[in-house]
Amino acid sequence: METAGAHWVYQEVRELRVQSSARIIRQDWDGISRGLADLAIERGWWLADGTKLDFAEAMGERIQDQSDTLPRWGKATLHLQEQNGHIDLPFLRRLLSDHSEPPEPAHGYRLEHPSQESLCRHGYTFPGETTLASLVVSLPRDPRQPVVAWCAFGPPCLSCYFPIFLCGDLPPAFTPDAGLAPGKLWPAILRLMKLTAVDPDRRLQIQEGFTRLQARFDQEAEEFTGEARDLGIRGRQMELRRQATSLMQYNLERFEELVQETLSVEMVWSGEW
Repeated sequence: METAGAHWVYQEVRELRVQSSARIIRQDWDGISRGLADLAIERGWWLADGTKLDFAEAMGERIQDQSDTLPRWGKATLHLQEQNGHIDLPFLRRLLSDHSEPPEPAHGYRLEHPSQESLCRHGYTFPGETTLASLVVSLPRDPRQPVVAWCAFGPPCLSCYFPIFLCGDLPPAFTPDAGLAPGKLWPAILRLMKLTAVDPDRRLQIQEGFTRLQARFDQEAEEFTGEARDLGIRGRQMELRRQATSLMQYNLERFEELVQETLSVEMVWSGEW
């Protein structure tokens, strides 16, 4: 679905589709909101010649510069098409962490000429733009299997995807009342971004630690979902909720420990102590 004000068009997705801030649906829509075509003709955005409304042409190009969004949409679409039929959770996480970096970085780690196709955005390479969070949701075919939402806070290339179990209670740091912005995590993540912006080798070293932690998250989430299914079948909802809540809190604490440990090493290396 794509929108313009109170109006919309939709297109049935039969295989895969990248959704972005760029308007992509043209005359291939399957449904349109009542009055949209009449409005476009009345405003002079489309000719009253009986042709099917081109949504992107009539509603998009005149009000939006897509020179930045279209390359990113195109690259994501290309990778999805190449992986079509074999798309899984690890692939989607790699895709969201994409930086589109040439093999041999220039001085300044491409701060002067960052790739506009990069899906993962940092405020230091893209002033005013930072990927604040990424989300991948696994929808199981078995309704008795718990739903897991994988969420990464900050740029996913410098973070981990937390398994969020909808059958449990969120840790306080993940709730709207507490938030991450005023807490310990966001300042730490921003510091990691600053430390790694000028040195890709150090960034790769830091990423290795997050990769190991992610592997533990994945393994424990897989083990828990099997146990959770059995608990749900047996009607032990309170125990299911308690275990899901405990595991999410434990994962958060391990993530905080890794970030603080990483920052401590970096601060000693840079002589900031």
